[in-house]
Amino acid sequence: MALSPTAIKYIAIGVVIAVAVLLIGAIVIDLLKIVAGILIGGGLIYLGIRFLMGKGLPKGLENAAKKVIKEGKDDKKE
Repeated sequence: MALSPTAIKYIAIGVVIAVAVLLIGAIVIDLLKIVAGILIGGGLIYLGIRFLMGKGLPKGLENAAKKVIKEGKDDKKE
């Protein structure tokens, strides 16, 4: 059972589209990793500068840390 020229053409178009989607997806994921790295690095630099200036953690982050520590202590009691 041989494929017709039209079927071969549609299969080729599908393969080209699949390869293009995978290539574009890989590029987008790489760009997202770069952006995430820049944001995380910037945040760590910001926190480091705050500590060097003697200001400590921001209030929201300090409250979140206290909450996590408190919940961890409650888990150990059980």
